Amino acid sequence: MSAVMPALARADAGAVRVSVAHGTKAENIPIQRFLLGRIAPGWKVIQPLVVSIERGEDGSYIASDEIFYMYGEGADLHEAMEDYIAALTEYHGILSSHEDEPTTGLFKFLQTYVQPISG
Repeated sequence: MSAVMPALARADAGAVRVSVAHGTKAENIPIQRFLLGRIAPGWKVIQPLVVSIERGEDGSYIASDEIFYMYGEGADLHEAMEDYIAALTEYHGILSSHEDEPTTGLFKFLQTYVQPISG
């Protein structure tokens, strides 16, 4: 496992069955993973963050969340997750550099999920 690619818990690991409508390709159904712990050198997620991974019509992968509305894309799942993590940590940096409202409120909320690793 690479230092950048986090351990992802399967959200679909339980006894959940998915019905696919006639004419729907199974590979277009989003996969959900929980992001938790170290996500990149110097960064950690301290409470589970659900990331949805979908396949675009062009074959690329898109990783996104529904809390911060960040996304990443790539030729494969790994690249999409790396791009998503880069976007999330960049968002942290942008919010941390501003002291106006509502930015400080957004930053405080983001910190309940994503934090730099000190030390």
